[in-house]
This record gives sequence, C-alpha cells and structure tokens, in this order.
Amino acid sequence: MPQLPKEFKSLQPFAPEWALATREARYHKRISSSMEEIKAYYDAVLPQLDAMVEHLNRHSIKNLAAEDKNLLRMAFSAIEISRSVEVWNAPDNVVHGAYPAEKIKVHTLPYEQAL
Repeated sequence: MPQLPKEFKSLQPFAPEWALATREARYHKRISSSMEEIKAYYDAVLPQLDAMVEHLNRHSIKNLAAEDKNLLRMAFSAIEISRSVEVWNAPDNVVHGAYPAEKIKVHTLPYEQAL
C-alpha cells in the first residue's frame, strides 16, 4: 500500500486508489470512477492541497522520498479530477457521438518517468 507522510494520514485510505504514477493511470481512474468516488476524494484532498504543496516545496523533486512521491501523485490526481467536480459534474466530458474516452491514448511525460 502506498504510504504518505504522517502529516497527511487522513488521506491514507485514498492512497491505494489515487496515488497513481502516470497520467494515463490517473485518466483511466477518473473515467472509470463514479462521481461519488471522485467527490469523496475531492472533498478529502482539497482542504489539504495547500499544505501538500507546501510540504512538497520543502524537498527537491529529484530526491523525493517514496512517501512524498505518493503525496505528489495524489496532488496530480486531485488536479485530474477537479474538472469532473468543478465543471462537468461527471467523470468525463462526454459529448454524444464523441470518440470513446476509453480509447484515448494518454502519453507518459518525461518527468513522470523520474517519479
């Protein structure tokens, strides 16, 4: 189970589902989750997002401990789902007749390979 820094123990139950290493994994988690799951994570992480960023800013991204990498990944997941809650009120911006979301290829970015 991915561990988080002790200051964020209240988010620990979400870590197995949301501390995902790649954009592709986060994208697929978002589109396959219910709005209830997304909203539960959003409501838990949003009040702590500033503290998460402050904590991460105290460390070099090149030398993050495993717990800090997981925290960063959870922050990335929060960004990934924010549109679902704040704009769409749905896991994905589905337009009738649009290309199916599950067929979209999300590429891993070079910085993710280091995390």
